[in-house]
Amino acid sequence: IEDYSHSSIDFSYVKIKRRIAVGGRSTVYLGKYKENDVIIKVLRPPEITPDIIRHWHREISICMRNNHENIVKAYGVVIVPPRVMLVFEYCKRSLTEYLELVEIKITFGLSLMLDIISGVEYLHRQHIIHRDLKIDNIIMCHCGCLVAKLIDFGESRVQTAGPMTIIGTPYYMAPEILN
Repeated sequence: IEDYSHSSIDFSYVKIKRRIAVGGRSTVYLGKYKENDVIIKVLRPPEITPDIIRHWHREISICMRNNHENIVKAYGVVIVPPRVMLVFEYCKRSLTEYLELVEIKITFGLSLMLDIISGVEYLHRQHIIHRDLKIDNIIMCHCGCLVAKLIDFGESRVQTAGPMTIIGTPYYMAPEILN
C-alpha cells in the first residue's frame, strides 16, 4: 500500500455507477471521480496470492507512469483492502464500437493508425511491451478532436533481456509468435 501513496485516491471521492465489463481478473465500472466521469477497474482475483500481488503491482506501476496523449490517463489507485481499484479517464467508445457506427474514410484511418503507432512508440521508449494490443484495447476520446488511446495494461511487462512468456489474443498475434 505504501508503494502507491503518491497516486492514492481517497475512496470518498469515487462513486461507482454501473458495471460495463467483466474480465478474467477485473470488473470495469463507469463512475465519477470528483466531478469527472471515469472508468474504474476493480481488480478481483479468485484469491490473493503473492503472484496476484506482483501482477497488480506491475499493472498499477505501468499505468501510473504513462503520460502520453495516446495512452489512457490513470488518475490514481484506490485501495480498500482487499479491493484495489484503478481510476482512469472516461472515453465513450472502444474502437470496436466506433467502427460499428461510422464508416472510416482513408484520411481518418491514417490519423487513427498514427495515434496507435504514437502510443505504442511511447510505450516502447518507456521499455513497456503491451502484449495484448487489439481493437478492443483501443478507445476513442473526444479531447477537442477524436483521438485513439491504448488501454488495458494487465498483461504488459517492462522489457527485460530475458525471455518472456507468450500471452495475448491469438487472433491479433504476429504469425511468427504462433509458430
